[in-house]
Amino acid sequence: MTIRSYLFIAFLTILIRGNAQLRPAQGAKLNYTQVMFEANKVKGADNYLFQLSEDTTTTPFDHLLLERKDSSTATLINGLQFGKKYQWRYAGFKKGKAIGWTGPYHFEITADSLFSYNLINYTVTKNDSAENSGGLIINDCTHSVYDR
Repeated sequence: MTIRSYLFIAFLTILIRGNAQLRPAQGAKLNYTQVMFEANKVKGADNYLFQLSEDTTTTPFDHLLLERKDSSTATLINGLQFGKKYQWRYAGFKKGKAIGWTGPYHFEITADSLFSYNLINYTVTKNDSAENSGGLIINDCTHSVYDR
């Protein structure tokens, strides 16, 4: 390899590492509702503020779903919904003053196709006869549980 090739690979590595912390990335399509938000460090910041709202055509962040302060560049958010689009942004704070906002970043949580196709079905059957002793029978093959 030539020196140019090494320099190009080094440049790409630095570029990728510098932006690798930002999650969820712009335009991400997720299939889970518990999301770890990760931001790039803001020089001099001792706290971070994360804001999340639904991705709508109205003015961004007028109707916040969530606002969370954290001393680290990552925060875990639960309770997002399948089939919805969101936007988020963050700011670094130093001594209670915002250093600057970064974002917004748009992402969506895709609808879960297993539920929409009705592939997961179950039936509850109850047997109240006196001759049965208590307990459950689990049949892993058919994914069923029988109440004796």
